[in-house]
Amino acid sequence: MRAMFSATAAWLLGLTATVQGQELQSYDGFAGSLAPGAQASAHGANRGFGFTGPWRGADDAFPSLVSWWPLESNPFDLGPRAAHGVNTGAQYTTETPNPSWSAGSLSLGGSGNVDLSAHASTFGTLSRGTLSAWVRTEVNGARQTIFSVSDASGTGTRFAELFVHSDGRAGWEVQGDLATNPRFVAQRTVNDGEWHHVAVVTTGDGWSRLYVDGAERSSDDEGFLGYVTNPDSMFIGVRRTTASMVTPFTGDIDDVAIWADALSAEDIASLATMPPISVVGPQTPTGPALVSESLATASRPNGAFGSRGLSPQGTRLFDDMGNRAVRHLANFIDHDSTNVHYLSFLLRRDDRGGMITPGDISISGPDQFGARMGWDSVGDWVGNIRANPAKANGQMLDATTYFCVVKITTDQGNGDRLQMRAYAPGETVPATEDEVAQWTINRGQQSAKAGDAIMVTLNRGQYGGDSVLEFDELRMGRSWDSVTRQTFGQGCANLTLARRGAPVLGGSVGVDLVGAPAGALIAGGDRSMAFGLTLPADLTTAGAPGCWLLQSAQLALPAAGGLDLAVPNAPALVGRALFAQWIAPDPTGSLPLGVALSDGLELIVER
Repeated sequence: MRAMFSATAAWLLGLTATVQGQELQSYDGFAGSLAPGAQASAHGANRGFGFTGPWRGADDAFPSLVSWWPLESNPFDLGPRAAHGVNTGAQYTTETPNPSWSAGSLSLGGSGNVDLSAHASTFGTLSRGTLSAWVRTEVNGARQTIFSVSDASGTGTRFAELFVHSDGRAGWEVQGDLATNPRFVAQRTVNDGEWHHVAVVTTGDGWSRLYVDGAERSSDDEGFLGYVTNPDSMFIGVRRTTASMVTPFTGDIDDVAIWADALSAEDIASLATMPPISVVGPQTPTGPALVSESLATASRPNGAFGSRGLSPQGTRLFDDMGNRAVRHLANFIDHDSTNVHYLSFLLRRDDRGGMITPGDISISGPDQFGARMGWDSVGDWVGNIRANPAKANGQMLDATTYFCVVKITTDQGNGDRLQMRAYAPGETVPATEDEVAQWTINRGQQSAKAGDAIMVTLNRGQYGGDSVLEFDELRMGRSWDSVTRQTFGQGCANLTLARRGAPVLGGSVGVDLVGAPAGALIAGGDRSMAFGLTLPADLTTAGAPGCWLLQSAQLALPAAGGLDLAVPNAPALVGRALFAQWIAPDPTGSLPLGVALSDGLELIVER
């Protein structure tokens, strides 16, 4: 039986250390203890480190109609489902779009509004859904907000807005965790003194469609919902910025409603003849999901993934419905500086014998940067920065697991670029990126500020088919080693280290010795200095040529074969590092010192 060490003291050694190690910044292996063939919602999954919050998919927290504001000067005007607001300066009128159910509407003279900010966080949880309203504007040559939600106290400009443009067309715009240009209704003026019904519908894969008077007028794959994730302001009739209220509405608004589901075209058309509370919506099944069996296991193997010691954690992300999953990084990728970041992940598509549905992994930020990588509608690899899409080299084969390594170079001079390499199952990942013969290079001239979200999307919004997207083992780091290798440094005398499981709060992680029957696990909270030596320290002069001390060695735990280290259930430890390596009697008998050391392991605590 392997020894179990209560590792409280050991993990506390790493409490004050910065995350150094392999410069690994974020990791999620989609670990989980699901029974074979089982699956579970990904939305509550909160594993990994370097992320804020769980994966967010198509939201199932609401049965359908989140709230409806009839705006008829009665107790229901400020919202059923407890979605009440504060009416500031807006008046009521008997003018209505359809007297058969509506007794009144809200009249805004360019200064009044309804403040719904107390419920902004509810809106922020929706990644699919529908927003609709009746509007009658007074022509004033200015942009007019129908409905807005914003992160007015955050960094950058983050908002989602349904509005009437100064040229009279309805439109929607998102600036924030994903930036868009305004989306307008072509050749359809609503700023004409007449009542019009306007709705924006966002499906789980991120596509949004704008409807005016019951007909679809425009669509785009940069969705209205799901991108302003920490809103603190929500209004009817105005938008709040960090400095002020802007683009006030001049005219009448009625029957503002929000559904937590994507209404169909037939549903939207029916809103012209019945109140919102009569339209239930389709109740789309929630997705994506976590399913048992990692992409790196026997039935979906990729030898390249494990060629440098990486090991899977047991489950994977799976989607066959086109419901986008979003996870936010704890730190920004800053595009105002010159830096290099690396991603790696496992990716697989299964067309199920039908047409190809495109899929992608993307990074977005509060400005205009959007790095994407995946496959297109003919199966070609695609890697791009949003402003300058370009195809990668070669075809992505159906039902094949690829180990993808992506290099993101940020340039203070706006020369950001994305470079991608996908390794097929039979390939071997080289020890250094210099050995990689061919990157796919895509350049984009961007004025972006930061990227802070990872998104996984099966793009059902524009394509049919029965395709499946599978995604696993997401790593982000500052070096090639950090995303392609399990350990760091160099061992000697054939002594190596292996890890079992993950360092999760309240759990345990195994650290095994390979190449000798017994030794001691030496560990510390630092890999920069030890005993006055700069690490890594070459031990040649100590009688161990080819051996290196890789960590601060503040703790030594004798063991035969391996150790299981218990991880305290202390949230303050998340993201903290402990560095370990084995020391054992020289199995070759060739070292004057008589002992050998293994390569090193960085254990970073996960939730």
